[in-house]
Amino acid sequence: MHSQGEPWREVLRCLWWLVRLPAVTLLVILEPVVSLVFGTLALLGVLVTILAILIRLPHFPMWTMLSLSVGLAIAVRLYRGLILASRDNRSPPARCNPSVCNTPRYWGDSPP
Repeated sequence: MHSQGEPWREVLRCLWWLVRLPAVTLLVILEPVVSLVFGTLALLGVLVTILAILIRLPHFPMWTMLSLSVGLAIAVRLYRGLILASRDNRSPPARCNPSVCNTPRYWGDSPP
């Protein structure tokens, strides 16, 4: 027997799917840019730190630069993890998915 809370659950699930889809799409579109920029800054930070150590700059903030570089590399991993966590490989709710409806998709098709 269906309880009265289930229709609201379906509505909320459908709304969540409709909100999540554009957000994940935006995250996936921006992923190459974020990876390129943060990865480049992390690599440059490490290279500048190595150069500063080799030429023995007296007051160079070595640990700060290394920490920022590691933080940028971790930020890229967290960004990719956010994409994977927010993606859902399941199909959308049945009421949101037109392919599950009993209406023909093309002219002359019979319903499933």
